[in-house]
Amino acid sequence: MRRILAHGFALGLLLAPAAVAQSTLPSSLPGWNSADATVATSANLDAIAGELTPALVEYGVTAAEKRTYVREVNHRRTFAATSYSFRDASGAYGAYSFLHTPEMSPAVYSEYAVKSRDRVLVLVGSVLLDISGNGVESEGPTIKKLVALLADQKQEAVYPSLSLRLPTAGLDSRTEHYFLGPIALAQFWPEADAKGDWLGFSSGAEAETAKYRLKGGEAVLLIADYPTPQIAATQLERMSKQFPINPSDERAGGLYARRDGSLVALVAGAPSGTAASSLLEKMQSGVIITWNEPVLKHPQPSMAAIVVGTIIGTGEICLFTIVGGVVFTLIRLGVKRFFPGQIFDRTEQFEILEMGLSSKPIKGKDFY
Repeated sequence: MRRILAHGFALGLLLAPAAVAQSTLPSSLPGWNSADATVATSANLDAIAGELTPALVEYGVTAAEKRTYVREVNHRRTFAATSYSFRDASGAYGAYSFLHTPEMSPAVYSEYAVKSRDRVLVLVGSVLLDISGNGVESEGPTIKKLVALLADQKQEAVYPSLSLRLPTAGLDSRTEHYFLGPIALAQFWPEADAKGDWLGFSSGAEAETAKYRLKGGEAVLLIADYPTPQIAATQLERMSKQFPINPSDERAGGLYARRDGSLVALVAGAPSGTAASSLLEKMQSGVIITWNEPVLKHPQPSMAAIVVGTIIGTGEICLFTIVGGVVFTLIRLGVKRFFPGQIFDRTEQFEILEMGLSSKPIKGKDFY
């Protein structure tokens, strides 16, 4: 019996990932059909994501689904759609920025959508939709339908605002990437010696990189935001011991850094120290306030309506008090009439504690 239970428990563990993962992609679209689907969780994500798995797990992927859609009208066409579900919108946004390439141009499918001839990336809530296929860019109506179906399932999402701190002058558009861990960062940071969690993601850091065109060459700017200025100062001190930051000779290609509050900025590959310093001085520091509360859809009442409503509400409370007092009085009189001396007028059952402040004794009849 124990052996049977043990085998059953082991089988449950093996089937758990498949049971947890849920389908997000439709089995068919107008004019398109999908015969099969591959569903995976973070435990077996490599079956879908392949070499991208470590980075996507770092962003907090929880499940993935891949379907191949086929259309037989006129001539046979196919495209593959993969949906990645994440724990939160920040992870989905990070994976979106990680996968998009500079040659991709903005698309109209959502606020965060890019496309190339053979690939389309769309961010829908905490789900990242990756569509690929020969000439899939031309399948606009089908992609819009697929995005609309996913949008019906999504929840309100608030995406990171760290990119707002990037300087705009000299920015190479579509080179921004958002990071929540060292694996993804290592693929876009030119410092080959920067291995492991050297930036301090384990301390709550989030980071963003972008390429800049400077006078005499190019450079990569990395900004990292930490929970507190103290953590930022500690991490910068650790980085200074690990790397030659802000070299005195201001040589080309050196690593330059600057801290402002909880924000740390680093520049790598700059043509000179002067160019790096100029870029660091343009860093958008300060406090950025975001409003995440839902906006009321109904119009707010005028001040006159609020005053009138207050007066009416006060009158209703006073009326309720008067009516309640009258009802209580009638109930008490009725009880005294039909049940005399049984509920209220029980003077012989009352004992009164006196403080002796007056010579006149207090009796129970004094209360009736």
